[in-house]
Amino acid sequence: MAHAVCTCDNTGCNVGSYYLYDNQWNCGAGSGNNCGPESAYGCTNSNGTVSWVATSNQPTGNTAVLTYPAMQDNFNNPLLSSFSAISATFEETSPHVGDYEVAWDCWFNDQANELMIWVDTYNQVPGGSKVASNASIGGRTYNIYWDSSSGYIAFEATTNFTSGTVNLLQIFEYAVTNGWLSATSTVGQLSFGTEVCSTNDQTVTWTVSNYSITTAN
Repeated sequence: MAHAVCTCDNTGCNVGSYYLYDNQWNCGAGSGNNCGPESAYGCTNSNGTVSWVATSNQPTGNTAVLTYPAMQDNFNNPLLSSFSAISATFEETSPHVGDYEVAWDCWFNDQANELMIWVDTYNQVPGGSKVASNASIGGRTYNIYWDSSSGYIAFEATTNFTSGTVNLLQIFEYAVTNGWLSATSTVGQLSFGTEVCSTNDQTVTWTVSNYSITTAN
């Protein structure tokens, strides 16, 4: 924490070329949820990657997503088809307490379409209907969920993994091929973090190290 370039609590801050946002989106007045404290801090690394830590304490038994502390990479709506590569590398540790998942949350078409990639799931199940099981993509397998009415898509890894490189473009193109995402989609935001529902009233942390996104057109 002594080397943090910024800290945030229901706010955001720049970490290198990325934006760390402690998004307590389902808390506060009008949400009907009694959220506990949460904050995050981020660091830049000499190799160009970034790292961050999120600390949260949320009520026992809660199953609705309350917060999403995450590192964002924001785009000015280029066509998905204009990319020849989009990949991301990460290492993470999580507390195995409560109810959460570590995932990419990717937004397309002015936030009309949300595509998630769940890599480390703990007591959570995606929304929507399961439209594919054990789909093999990039050397890993995923169960895929889709809600056609809301434009929500979730790729849930059948086996949790906590580090590695993921070919995001290959997953996006898989969604396009199967008609879950439009071939004319534009890219708005690619985020990686934790959807937090519960920590069983304990203060716990998630740590992500050596994170980066690489793109090519």
